[in-house]
Amino acid sequence: MSMEELMWSQNIINKLMSIILAWQTLRPCIL
Repeated sequence: MSMEELMWSQNIINKLMSIILAWQTLRPCIL
């Protein structure tokens, strides 16, 4: 795995985490 691929996947993980956190904040009744 190259450095670019690692940074790219890390970027996607960070975006997913912020979406999940925002979703849980907006919809606390789900989880």
